[in-house]
Amino acid sequence: MPHTITNPEIELYKQVRPQLDVYKVAGLLGISPLPKQREMFDIVNGQNYETLVGCLGRRSGKSYGVGVIAITELLTPNASVLLISPTFANSKVIFQEVLKNVIKLGLVITQKDTKGMTITLENGAKFVSASPKNITSVLGHRYSLVIYDEANMINNLLEDYNLLVSPTQNDYGVDEETGYKIAKTIFISTPRTKKHDFYQLYRDGKDPDKKSIHTVHGTIYDNPMMPQAMIDRVKENVPEQVWQTEYLAEFLDISEDIAYYGFNYTNNVVDYTDIRPKINKYGKFVVGIDIGYTDSTAYVLAWVEPLTGNVYVIEEYFKNKLPVPKHCENFISMEQKYGLVGDDVDIERYIDPSAVQASADMIYSYDYETIPAYRAIDEGIDLINTAFLSGKLFITDNCPRLIEQVENLELVNKKAKRSDKYGHFDLALASFRYMFASYAKATEMCSVDIIEF
Repeated sequence: MPHTITNPEIELYKQVRPQLDVYKVAGLLGISPLPKQREMFDIVNGQNYETLVGCLGRRSGKSYGVGVIAITELLTPNASVLLISPTFANSKVIFQEVLKNVIKLGLVITQKDTKGMTITLENGAKFVSASPKNITSVLGHRYSLVIYDEANMINNLLEDYNLLVSPTQNDYGVDEETGYKIAKTIFISTPRTKKHDFYQLYRDGKDPDKKSIHTVHGTIYDNPMMPQAMIDRVKENVPEQVWQTEYLAEFLDISEDIAYYGFNYTNNVVDYTDIRPKINKYGKFVVGIDIGYTDSTAYVLAWVEPLTGNVYVIEEYFKNKLPVPKHCENFISMEQKYGLVGDDVDIERYIDPSAVQASADMIYSYDYETIPAYRAIDEGIDLINTAFLSGKLFITDNCPRLIEQVENLELVNKKAKRSDKYGHFDLALASFRYMFASYAKATEMCSVDIIEF
């Protein structure tokens, strides 16, 4: 007989949880489930699973569906729900849905931290939020339900789950009839590429021989509330890759050896002459700088379109064997081309954080202020790929060297650490990555918000 835990709190949880019905909870909340939500609810009600994979496109109701599942779990005494999301913005969507439903059902909250997105209820149930970066801070507790939101945006998904998160579920024991863990895990996301762990989970859930894991796949067409005319309009107005991944929930089959797999010349390169008339000094501008001497010092300038938030790289610069003040003069000259002079200019300049002396020289010589850039290579590349795929990042044909570098950067050893993963690249890509990754992190642009239409 499989080993079970006899802790009284857990025993009470195990007695009550099978009696709860997700559909009844949805009814109390006034929610009429969509087709793919029903598929998830049926699996959850059956309890005959360990892992549920929701590969769902936009407008298929995945956040609402997971919110109902989470609140059902919280109705169980001593339940504990852990939400893991890649960004604050992702977590906030589900947390606010859960909190709204807790209040709507009249449940008594004994502790609440809105900023940290955690709540504790009178029945001993808890809801805890975490990001992959701070996951170790919440591992001292046991969890009956773990929800990974936007799982396809999380690096090392399965490695971290198996090593860090799965052990926190063991205290709830296993079902004596099925041998499955009583604690459950839900991975939910729109897909990107077959290179990610989320694709393996998706495939496992489709494998009839792997009975403890189930996949629910849904597209924009599975939402009966979406008129065909609206669907047609979305399809017409988004890039093909966005339509495939975000709305049809299809995985892209991309080359294994290309680092910037999200880049597509047709979709992501635009005519500078079309963009230039839209740009004025009152917009938002972002700069990336990497300092070299024998290797060229690199600089890129990007403009953020006001209404859409789209980022366009409009200038590039590469020169070597010049002193830093001379480079700074050249940077200023390029910015003056767009009228970027004066205190009222909205510009952020991100520089290699190790270039401390260069930053000091530029401030001393020209009052040219810079910000230490976000330097992580892998995550920076992931953010850029996400933005390329989402139709939010573009390079103008005014930047041919950068385009060439983006097209040709190879992934030579995906198991290596840091830059050893990639083939040779010059500082063009470093300055580009500093610019966009830093801006995306600072503005939460890397969240799900950038792929809603």
